[in-house]
Amino acid sequence: MIARAHAYASLLLCLGPATSCAGGSTFAGALDDVTVPGAPARLRAKLEGRLGRDVVGVRVLFEVGRKRLEATTDRDGLATAAWAAAEPGVYAYRARRADRPSAAVARARIFVVPRRRPLAIVDIDGTLSTAAGPEVLLRGGADAPTFSGAPELLRDLARRYQLVYLTARDDAFLSPTRRFLARHRFPPGPVLFNDWGFWDPDARAQLRPSRHGEFKLRVLRGLAARGLRLALGIGNAETDAEAYEAAGLRSCIRREGDRVGRRSFCFADYGELRRRLVAEGFLEPSPGEGASAAAARALREAPRRLFARLPR
Repeated sequence: MIARAHAYASLLLCLGPATSCAGGSTFAGALDDVTVPGAPARLRAKLEGRLGRDVVGVRVLFEVGRKRLEATTDRDGLATAAWAAAEPGVYAYRARRADRPSAAVARARIFVVPRRRPLAIVDIDGTLSTAAGPEVLLRGGADAPTFSGAPELLRDLARRYQLVYLTARDDAFLSPTRRFLARHRFPPGPVLFNDWGFWDPDARAQLRPSRHGEFKLRVLRGLAARGLRLALGIGNAETDAEAYEAAGLRSCIRREGDRVGRRSFCFADYGELRRRLVAEGFLEPSPGEGASAAAARALREAPRRLFARLPR
């Protein structure tokens, strides 16, 4: 059922692309990336035609700062150019068809993270967004509610960690996903998308949610290979738990009912997750939380202290 909904939504999105280019092709968008200083990042742009067919052999111009790079779209419709920065920071870049100066421009960001700064990986659907699958697939999910306490927790995590939003959504959802994160004031971070569709076996395989864990684990291992420190993963699905645990992250899964994974912490709400992260040292307690914890500890220890003072 879910796979059929994914496929139906893919077709709808292909029939109604958001960013048109001359010549009957469309930009799905330019894609974010994350790396460390001195390690190459990928400037990437996805070019699709009607019915979502990937467009092969088109030159794409990338502009980041004063640097201009060109690349040609491959069999997946992706044009990719390597680029590195010596200093940490967030670097915006632009992409457009090189053969059409008036073509639409797509924009994305490269997050260059200090080598010692750990990453917190966060899923979106069912983790930050309360929207059900069909609503996201058919409407994009930009106006979806979020879970109580989620934005505040992530803003606190962002003081110590670089957040990376790793989603199984197709890159066709790029624009509504960015609007959803901005609307709820989630902290800045790269948004890394899946790629699913009809036209090649790998893309068709990602129409099945059971394969999303493979995609996420592949991305996580690629980030670790660049020298990024993976510390924490927050998700909601069994495939999230599998990917996080296999990549060596502390896995935290928003789930009611059955537990998932062998080492994952399952939480029902973000208040419970906050308490666990504070207890395990992943998150500093707020001043109020610290005082409350001390008061609770004193209350627990009061009977023992009173008993110790009684005559023997």
